[in-house]
Amino acid sequence: MELKSRHIGLWNYARSFFLAANKLRGTEEMLSDVPIYYLYGHAIELALKSFLLYQGYDEKDIRKIGHDLKDAWTKATDKSLDKPLANTTEISQVIELINPYYRHKELEYIVTGGKRYPYISEMHNVAEKIICAVGKSIDIPKSQLNKYF
Repeated sequence: MELKSRHIGLWNYARSFFLAANKLRGTEEMLSDVPIYYLYGHAIELALKSFLLYQGYDEKDIRKIGHDLKDAWTKATDKSLDKPLANTTEISQVIELINPYYRHKELEYIVTGGKRYPYISEMHNVAEKIICAVGKSIDIPKSQLNKYF
């Protein structure tokens, strides 16, 4: 993929993970919401990294962030991603709650013990807000944004 369009490809991946999570929500066969949390978390990660690529971050900078949603969110807000978003407190709180599990791969590999996840509806809302804000910021055509959000 050409370097100039990498941020768009990453955004499209973010949207795909988001839509996959939406399809799984409410599925009767699901024994746990953990896969849905993972998919929303991954959508958030990819969208934020898409925005950072658009803002001039290089691949090395993106790799340093790893899977740390809080770090990616902080860096994105430093580049003004939060400006078009109405309620960044909700976003920060949800990211704060899910980040330890997402960052340490506890949504992919079982780790026993108590956990405190945000509500799945909050994960959905935050992922949707971030993907939409990033889409607008990186000049995704409105027709494409309106089709999914």
